[in-house]
Amino acid sequence: MDVLIAARDGTSAVALGSLGLQVTDFEESPPSITRNSKSFAGRNGAIDYGGRHTTKMIKVTAYYYAANLAEDESIQERVNGLLSGLDPYYVSMMFNTAEMYSFERPGQRTGEPESPRDEETYKRFLVYRTDSNSPDFKGKSGAGLLSSWSFEFATAELPYGESKPKDMIIASGQSIPYAGTTDNSQLEQPFYFEVVASAASTTGFKLTVDDQVWEVRTPVVAGDIYKIAGSSNLRGDQNINDDTNYGYFVLHARTQNLLTCSIAAQITIKNLKNLYR
Repeated sequence: MDVLIAARDGTSAVALGSLGLQVTDFEESPPSITRNSKSFAGRNGAIDYGGRHTTKMIKVTAYYYAANLAEDESIQERVNGLLSGLDPYYVSMMFNTAEMYSFERPGQRTGEPESPRDEETYKRFLVYRTDSNSPDFKGKSGAGLLSSWSFEFATAELPYGESKPKDMIIASGQSIPYAGTTDNSQLEQPFYFEVVASAASTTGFKLTVDDQVWEVRTPVVAGDIYKIAGSSNLRGDQNINDDTNYGYFVLHARTQNLLTCSIAAQITIKNLKNLYR
């Protein structure tokens, strides 16, 4: 097991294992819930106005060996330099799909067990570090000075795990293959639709996902390119918000998310992430 620390812009990625840490545990909490309710004098209970997810917490536990105090200090500086910056970054667990355990005779192998580290999991978390923990010295052995270290992180924006963004061409009449476990709104995770018109229309067109409708009411010329992003809608480089019904889309978990378009067009959904509670 290992943990990958990746810059938000994708320019760099460092595994904790490359800094000398052996990760032993990666704990992910469910997102915390804040409810909006109000009570009134003379009325029992309260009126519930709904709730929202606020924060997901991540805890990582690791240990490391250092040959001497100087190397121990060097490991701490490199790890703190990586994890304690002000800008949020992505953390994701790495694991190997091969069998971890096998039968062997006592004493057949010696030394500390080391799990293989190969691939990144399907989800990652945009986080910042919340703890100020120092390593806990455990003792000295032939391998060196042994210390354990635990780290705590909180999500910086969405309180969910996220897949990496992807683009997909979806034909009208097909379902959008959304695999997340929580709903995904364009106003929270800015995916968008690119619609390239193949035919003209004097009355505009409608784009529908299940029972959600986005509509533009101005004429369409074949070859027009529309970017439908919820908060911002473009025809080419021109903002057309005032010509629409101000609709936006929410992809729902465990539903069909059927896409239809009222005109012939090539439709691409872009920057889509699966979100996991």
